[in-house]
Amino acid sequence: MAEASSSKPPTSTTNVNVDDIDKLLAQEENKAKREELDAVYVQARALVLKTLSLPSTIADDDPKVKELQPGLKERIQQQTKELLISEEVRRRTAVKLAMANEGLEAKKKEEEVLQRKRKAEEDKAWEEGREQRVDSWRAFASGKKKKKAKTNVLG
Repeated sequence: MAEASSSKPPTSTTNVNVDDIDKLLAQEENKAKREELDAVYVQARALVLKTLSLPSTIADDDPKVKELQPGLKERIQQQTKELLISEEVRRRTAVKLAMANEGLEAKKKEEEVLQRKRKAEEDKAWEEGREQRVDSWRAFASGKKKKKAKTNVLG
């Protein structure tokens, strides 16, 4: 009976700990995403204020900002949207280029392998024809040598 008590199933506290860890990880990911979005928002606000020829330090409740049509908030939202879209397009283009480069690299490696195989086959064929080449050379070398007739130049 002592053995039965030692092989207890995991308690609910261990499950809660795993859940807590998952929640913490999700929060950290959200923090990183949030920081990224905040940076995009700050960039969008600066761009909107720059296009309106207003200083970037102007407060949101300034009279110049309040009389804008459409309002500053709407303009910043639109600019943020445009920045996020352009960033996503840039990211997708980079992924597409990376995939294309990986495809080219794989093709080059495949061509190298085929070239090595072709070279090995050529070497093998050369070695297989060796006996024939040696025999023809021996037949040529053992043949009667013809001497050139000396010409008398002086005459």
